[in-house]
Amino acid sequence: MEYVAYVTIGIPVRIDSPERKRNLDILLRHVTSSGANVHVLEAGERRGYFPVREDNGVAHSYVYDESAVYHKTVYVNSLLKQATTPVVAIWDADIIFPLSQLDVSVQAIMEQGYALSIPYNGDVKVLSEKQSETFVQSGQGYEYLAMQEYTLLMRRPSCGGVFVVDREVYLSCGGDNEHFISWGPEDAERIRRMEILGYPIHWVKEGPLYHLWHPRGKNSGYATEDLAFQNRMEFVKVCSMERNELSEYIKLWKKDERNG
Repeated sequence: MEYVAYVTIGIPVRIDSPERKRNLDILLRHVTSSGANVHVLEAGERRGYFPVREDNGVAHSYVYDESAVYHKTVYVNSLLKQATTPVVAIWDADIIFPLSQLDVSVQAIMEQGYALSIPYNGDVKVLSEKQSETFVQSGQGYEYLAMQEYTLLMRRPSCGGVFVVDREVYLSCGGDNEHFISWGPEDAERIRRMEILGYPIHWVKEGPLYHLWHPRGKNSGYATEDLAFQNRMEFVKVCSMERNELSEYIKLWKKDERNG
C-alpha cells in the first residue's frame, strides 16, 4: 500500500459466535500484510478474542459491555477518536476486499480532498456457510474469493461493511450517529449526512467486497420493534434536514457528549 502510513484500520467487534472469531482471524491475516496500523476494539459481556500474537502491529482493546444490544456507533467513534493517523478505515470483522481498493480510498482523501470514501463498487458478495468453510480450508487469500461466484446481497448498491474517512473532518461532522443504538440504516445515514453538509462521497469503481458467513444473531438485525422504529425515524429526521439545521443538530450531539 502506497498510503499505508496515513491510515488506521479500526475494527469494532462483538464476538458472539465462533464464526465471528474465525472471520476476525481471517481479516487480521489479510490486513496485517499491509503494514497498516490496526486497532481491534471488542465490546461485550465477556472477552471472546485473545490474540495469538502481540507483535504483529495490531492493537487490541476490550470494553466490558453487558448490554444485549451492541451499540456499534459508540465504538466506531471511540476508534476514530483514538486513532492518530489522518485517515481511518472502519472495517467490519466479516468483510474482505483487496487492499489496493483501500489504497484508492486513502488517496482520494489525502490528495483529492474527499472526506468519506466507500472502498468498493457497491456490490457485496455473500458467502454461504459452506462457501466460507471452503474458503477457510483452502488456506488462500482474497485472490481465491475473486475466482468464485457468490450471491449479491441486494439489487441496489450497498454502502455498508467498511468506510474510509478523513478523521478530523468526519468527527467535526458528528462522527457516527449514536442515536442509532442497534443495527439499522446508519450506513445510509452517514452518507446522506455528509452530502447534506456539503461533502461529496467518493466510491471506488473497481471491485466488490466479500461478506463471510456468520450466524444471524440479535445484533444482525433490528433488536426490537421499538429500536427499529427509533432508527428509521432518526434516518428520516436527518435526511429531511437542510444544511444549517443539520449543523445545529450535530452541535447538540457534541453538547450531550461533553455533558455525559
